[in-house]
Amino acid sequence: MGKQRLFWTLFLAILALFFFDNPLVILIANVRPPFLAPAAKVLNQLYLAYVFFALISLWLIMKGRFDLLAVLLISVSAAPLLADTLKLAIGRPRPFVNLPVTPLEDISSFAFPSGHMALTSSILPSLKNFRDEGIFEGLPVLQFYFVYVILVGLSRLYVGVHFPSDLLGGAILGLLVGDVSLRLKERYHYKRDSFGVVHLIPLALLGARLMLLKLA
Repeated sequence: MGKQRLFWTLFLAILALFFFDNPLVILIANVRPPFLAPAAKVLNQLYLAYVFFALISLWLIMKGRFDLLAVLLISVSAAPLLADTLKLAIGRPRPFVNLPVTPLEDISSFAFPSGHMALTSSILPSLKNFRDEGIFEGLPVLQFYFVYVILVGLSRLYVGVHFPSDLLGGAILGLLVGDVSLRLKERYHYKRDSFGVVHLIPLALLGARLMLLKLA
């Protein structure tokens, strides 16, 4: 019941944000301090996210938790695929197309939902699960990564390529993907101590995304 209530709350928040998207984007574009541009550009490249994914994957392998590794890899490969599919289906233009906003990033794809937020948010349910199982041995990994996700979202607003509702929509999509990935593990009982067929699913999802982007 708690998760359903949270989902509907976030969904209604997206609808509400649609009414404030334009003035918020224009306001941010007019007040953004130039000295933050280098940091925003670094966050937009997602280098830190990929390094983090690699480190967590290695940590899970060292711990012998191949079942949790599968959850992580499926989440980070499924979320971008679904985000790109929704972008093409919805076709929402970027803010700078119709508003007086100068983007700091050259981009031509559609806006809703944010792929950056979908990707980075997708492993938050997994990280919470890992923490609850004692995988991180008391280290504040979840808290650190949550702050990083927030900073990524703010950076997308800063560079002028997303509306606030794009970011919230991407976050909701990522959280749903991560939650479903965990539920699949519980239902199908992935192998805990070795690689299995399930670890090939992320490769299939990545291949599907490449085909989608090529067709688009």
